[in-house]
Amino acid sequence: MKGCEMRGKELVDANVLTAADFEEWAHSSKSIKSTIIGVGLPAYSLLYTLLQSVRHGTAGLLMADGVEITYLNRPRDRVFDWFFHPLIVLRDQISAANLVESELRYLEKLTLMSGYLERMATWENGAIAPESALKNGEIQALSRRLQGLTRNISKFPTYRRRYQQVVKCLLVYAQEKEGTLKPRISKLGSTRGSRKEDPSQRSKLVEGFTSINISSSV
Repeated sequence: MKGCEMRGKELVDANVLTAADFEEWAHSSKSIKSTIIGVGLPAYSLLYTLLQSVRHGTAGLLMADGVEITYLNRPRDRVFDWFFHPLIVLRDQISAANLVESELRYLEKLTLMSGYLERMATWENGAIAPESALKNGEIQALSRRLQGLTRNISKFPTYRRRYQQVVKCLLVYAQEKEGTLKPRISKLGSTRGSRKEDPSQRSKLVEGFTSINISSSV
């Protein structure tokens, strides 16, 4: 989840993702547009983890916090084991593909945008689709595997609750960047941290305090 938040902020800073994207997922997580956040972003983050693992030549997976998870130190959990080996296999497939920089950017675009052609066309990230139909098909297959693994991982019992928190943080981050963040309103209707005092109430308090002092001094 930390990796998702980091990658998400980078994409917001690059104007690839907007507050509207996160709001779309929050309101309707099953719509076509919402797949960019619901599937694309975590799959993109997963791709980044696998690429980092390949570049550093790690025996396992190099996580966003710099921790390397291998067969020896991985969590002893049956559910985790279901996904660890497929991730290692996918890491090796990406390494064996020997993609050049423009092809890697194309893989990133396919993975994040989840086939949303309109958004793919507007994201200028240096991606160039390979002329070779075989190479193009290989990259698209890698993208589908990343998205498929992401969909399976999202079925974890606590995944959605944790991912909702990530999306909430990214939404606020995007709104702050765009200048559209609204101030929080308290139950009393006043802006948090800026409670205003009612002059009439203050006058009544002063009068009450004065009458108490006068009666006690008599």
